[in-house]
Amino acid sequence: MIIECPACGSKYKYDESKLEGASRKKVKCAKCKGVIEIVNPNKEPENEDMDQTYGSVPTSATVIQKETATKDAPKTTTKVKRDMLTRDDPNLKMPDSRKISLAVIQGNNSGEIFQIERPKMVIGRGDADIPIKDLEASRQHARIDVLGDRVVLRDLNSTNGTFVNEQKITVSNLENQSEFRIGTTVFMLIVTDVE
Repeated sequence: MIIECPACGSKYKYDESKLEGASRKKVKCAKCKGVIEIVNPNKEPENEDMDQTYGSVPTSATVIQKETATKDAPKTTTKVKRDMLTRDDPNLKMPDSRKISLAVIQGNNSGEIFQIERPKMVIGRGDADIPIKDLEASRQHARIDVLGDRVVLRDLNSTNGTFVNEQKITVSNLENQSEFRIGTTVFMLIVTDVE
């Protein structure tokens, strides 16, 4: 069976025999350590406690890319994606003594600087906090999360991917002057001290 992590969207082949007669089980994603709930399709649901022994999806498990997923693979609905965008993380907060911005150093928006004013901002060509003119970008392509002094870039299941150092990422920490690419648009993170 194919299972999908609700946190990062990674898909894995899972051996149904590991359900051992249980109607449900939880495992941890090998990529992001998020919890994946597995429902046994061959057993009627019961009022039993879910097996709380969190196994991990083996790191050697085959990751199923979206392009090669079978038609039996669980679908992530638009509602789920919106919930993931709006879910508040209590650790999200702007730093007290620093200013964060994104400078566009290549692409149609080249030369523009976007201030990061909130701890969660979406980048994309549609309904986004940071709008870019890039046909290779998804409408809501990626998100910047600020956790105090830490800045995290998350791909939002975009069509063409998000790249840091030309490596496709799902989630990546960014440092001052880190560069990342969305479509043909290249951004640089700029962190400055507030005087």
